[in-house]
Amino acid sequence: MLHKRGVLFFGFVLYKLALDFAYWKITSVDTAIYQFDFNALKYINGWVGCIIIFLCIPHKKNYASTCFLYFKFLLEIIPITVLYGMANENHIFYNILIASFSAVAIVVNCKKFVIQTTKKSANKLIILICVIVVISLCINLYRRNGWPTTLALNFDNVYELRGSGIFKISKYALYILRYAIFVMIPFLLTNALCKKKYIYIVFYASLTVCIYLYTGMKSYVFMLPLIVTATLWSARKEFYYEFFLSFSLGTSLIVLFYNCHGLINKIYSFFIRRVMFVSANNKFKYFDFFSKNPKMGMAGELPRWMIQINNPYPEGIGYIISEVYYNRPKMNSNTGFMVEGYMRFGVWGMALVFFIFAVLLLLIDNLQLKSSYQAAIGISIFNIFILSDGYLLTVVPWLLFIPLLLFYSERTANSGSYRRRLSLRSLHMKEKLR
Repeated sequence: MLHKRGVLFFGFVLYKLALDFAYWKITSVDTAIYQFDFNALKYINGWVGCIIIFLCIPHKKNYASTCFLYFKFLLEIIPITVLYGMANENHIFYNILIASFSAVAIVVNCKKFVIQTTKKSANKLIILICVIVVISLCINLYRRNGWPTTLALNFDNVYELRGSGIFKISKYALYILRYAIFVMIPFLLTNALCKKKYIYIVFYASLTVCIYLYTGMKSYVFMLPLIVTATLWSARKEFYYEFFLSFSLGTSLIVLFYNCHGLINKIYSFFIRRVMFVSANNKFKYFDFFSKNPKMGMAGELPRWMIQINNPYPEGIGYIISEVYYNRPKMNSNTGFMVEGYMRFGVWGMALVFFIFAVLLLLIDNLQLKSSYQAAIGISIFNIFILSDGYLLTVVPWLLFIPLLLFYSERTANSGSYRRRLSLRSLHMKEKLR
C-alpha cells in the first residue's frame, strides 16, 4: 500500500510540475486574460497546501468519496494552486480554500452513516420513469425545434449555435432537461453498463447525443466517454491507482507534446486551458469582485413563483466579471462551486457549501453500500466533474434524488465489484464498532 501511495504521490508531483510549466510557457503567453507574476513564497505555500490535502485524502479506503476527493484535487485544487503561485493571486482565498477542502477530506474519512431503506428493489420502476421522462423530453424538443441542426457536430460551431437563438425550449422543459442530463441519463447509462446491456447503452447514448445536437452544450456529449470509461474501469481492483496515475501522466504528456500535433493542441485548449485554467482564474476574479461588492445570496437560484429574492446583478454575474476583468462584456465567465459560497454569503458561505459537498460525498458512499462501487462511480462522476464549472446549490435537486436511488438495492456490478462492496460493508462495521 505504501508503494502504491508513493507512486500516486509521484504522479501528483509530476502533474503539478507539468501544469506549472504549461501555465508559464503556454497559457500565460496565449492571451491577455492571464498574467505571469511569479511569487516564490506563494509557490512554496501552494506546494505545502497540496501536500496537506494529499495526506488528508484516505487513499487506501475503497470509498467512492475518496475517488471524488482526489478527482477534485487534481481537477481544481492543483490548477488553482498553479495560478496562486504563478500569477501572484489572493492568499486569503487560497488558504481558506485549502483549509475547507482538507476539512471535507477529514470529515468524510472519519464520519460515515447508513440510511436505512426498504429491502424491496425499486430498480425497474426508477428505470421506467427515467426512460419515459427522457424520451418525452426528446419528443418535446423535436416538436418545438424540428430535426436537430448539424452545427454542433463541429465543436468550433457550438458557440455560434448557442448564440443564434434558434434553440427553443420552455422554462419547465428546461428544468426537466437539466434533471435528465444530470441525473437520469447517468443513472440509466451506468445501470446498463454494469449489467452489460449493450443495446440499452447505445440507446441511452443516442438520446444524449440528440439532446446535445439541440443545445450545443459540449459537456453533455463529453459525459458519455467520461461515464463509460469510469464505470467500466472502476470494476478493476486497482482502478483508483490506475485511473489517477493515467490521468496525471496523460496530462503531463499533453503538455510535453503540445506543439507536436494540432490535435494535441486542441485537447490542451479544450481540457487543460478551458476546464482547468479558465475556471481557476475565474475563481480568483470572483473572490476579488465579491470582496468589494454586494454578495448575491440565493438570488437567481430559487424559482420566482416560490420566493422573490432581489438580485443585485440581474444582467448576469458571469458577464459582469467578463466586462470588469477581461473587457469582454459578451463573454460569460462562469466558474465552479469552490468560490460559490463566498459569492453568495462570504467566508461563512464557503464553509456552508463545503459542508454540503461533504454531505453529498457521504450520500454517494451510501449509494455505494446499497448498490456497488461501480454504480456509485458511474452515476456520480459527471455531476462531480461539472462542479468545476457549475454551482453546487444549483444542483441541489440532484441531492434530493440520491435518497431515492438508495432504494435501488439490486446488484448492478460483477462479482469482483460485489466482493468490494461486501469488503466495504465490513470496513464500515469495524469503524462503527470502534
